[in-house]
Amino acid sequence: KNIVVAVNRAAVVAGIRVGMRRREAEAVCPAVTTIEHDPAAEMARFERVAVAVETQIPRIEVVAPGLILAPVTGAVRYFGGEVPLIDRIAKEIDAATGPGFRLGLAAGPFAARRAAELASDGDPILIVDDDEAFRASLDVKALDSEDMAAVFRWLGISTLGELAARPREAVVSRFGPDGLRAHRLA
Repeated sequence: KNIVVAVNRAAVVAGIRVGMRRREAEAVCPAVTTIEHDPAAEMARFERVAVAVETQIPRIEVVAPGLILAPVTGAVRYFGGEVPLIDRIAKEIDAATGPGFRLGLAAGPFAARRAAELASDGDPILIVDDDEAFRASLDVKALDSEDMAAVFRWLGISTLGELAARPREAVVSRFGPDGLRAHRLA
């Protein structure tokens, strides 16, 4: 409860990050305005984005407000490559919502989601050419478990590549099912 799930550009500049507790965010920036999480309202606002993407890729999966997964193999062939496809999608989203979106394109959903998260305001599109190398370069915090990331860092493992290099059995014996999931993602 009371965890920051989204921030705008001004909040990021003030030092507020996704995952902070509300009180921490208010301590960092007393002028912050917090809005209660309303999934139904967020989905209603996000529908314009889903429709914009669906004009270019017919089968999309809306995972949550702000996150769409889409199989792009056919669309990439149809539009003549990843760059023309992603440019078309970006234009459709921009026309529907205006600037402020981020897109990640990768072979797998984990890498695509992390690519979108790492895209910047200056370059809102990140296309991953090599999923394995991209995942290997990610910090262990990409696993979305601060506790597990802290233990990995304590063990001297700071990237997913370093985690993937460890024997799966050793990771699973120490961390159980969460370790298996982490190793598979790495």
